[in-house]
Amino acid sequence: KRLGLLDYLAKPFKVEDLEKTIGGALAEVEEEVGRKHLWLELGAVSYRLCDRNYECGSCAFAQDIQDRFGTIAVIGEDEIAKLKQLPGGQRLCRYASVHFVKKEKPGLD
Repeated sequence: KRLGLLDYLAKPFKVEDLEKTIGGALAEVEEEVGRKHLWLELGAVSYRLCDRNYECGSCAFAQDIQDRFGTIAVIGEDEIAKLKQLPGGQRLCRYASVHFVKKEKPGLD
């Protein structure tokens, strides 16, 4: 079983804390990829189970990711229905396999 950075952070945590930890511990990786945060490749979101039955609108983690990184690919209703049929221990968070690019905020440098 491959554990990610999230398994080693105290819970609950804020996305800002996760970014700070990643930035401090993996500064050399961040320099190589510029402003991109490849969370899955860094091991930050390598394993996360969905505990909201894929109702991402009620998930604080999903909302933080969407607010911070902008629009991402949305999976269809058929795919969600298939995911909901899986046993609880196999219901991976749909954000656990996505690469994120930090969205630029106008007027902020």
